[in-house]
Amino acid sequence: MFRKYPEMKTLFKLIPSDTKGKKWDATSGEILPETAPLHFLPLEDLVFTEKIDGTNMGIRISDGLVTHIQKREHICSREDNSDKFYFEVGDIISREIENKGISQLRDVIIYGELCGPKIQKGGNYFDDRKFIIFDIFDEKTDRFFTWDAVTHFAKELGLESAPEVIYDKSDLQVENVKEFILAQKSVYNENFGAEGLVIRYRKDTLPHRRWMAKIRKKDFRDN
Repeated sequence: MFRKYPEMKTLFKLIPSDTKGKKWDATSGEILPETAPLHFLPLEDLVFTEKIDGTNMGIRISDGLVTHIQKREHICSREDNSDKFYFEVGDIISREIENKGISQLRDVIIYGELCGPKIQKGGNYFDDRKFIIFDIFDEKTDRFFTWDAVTHFAKELGLESAPEVIYDKSDLQVENVKEFILAQKSVYNENFGAEGLVIRYRKDTLPHRRWMAKIRKKDFRDN
């Protein structure tokens, strides 16, 4: 069964900044109802990770076996040449998943970012392609794993999870977020500007109305 990864909301409301509706601006600082809880939680209860410039990828495991590899909109096909990078990385990871047989990962979907050369600007991160885990969905409980569980099981599989960053501002006021993001460099390359941030409640597990948001450099008008 295919389960699409939920669309992630932005930290602030985006409003059109051009007449064609192709550029959006978050500098008004208006809070969205869907992501409002993040603005009222203590910063120590939040996790800040770098938003990686790649493409969404999922690995579905059923009864301990990998049943498919997927992209954002559908299951990948070996007959489709455009899916070759998914299988290049996914086949290696699938063997590792099945060989390790971790009981907590018998019926889950592991979501992550496929990135590296020829995938968006991923060549600025690595010389080869990688799968970086950012979420795990448990199909038995119909919930996501907590962030601490995600990082734990990523390590168990010998994989990377989305890199945490230190947010050095006192709050999530739009001026502070903007200043931080415009100066943000990638964890993987100090000479390359990071795409942005993903912010989540550390214990968030609900599949709907998640306490999780993204914010990108391009979401600010003067960038």
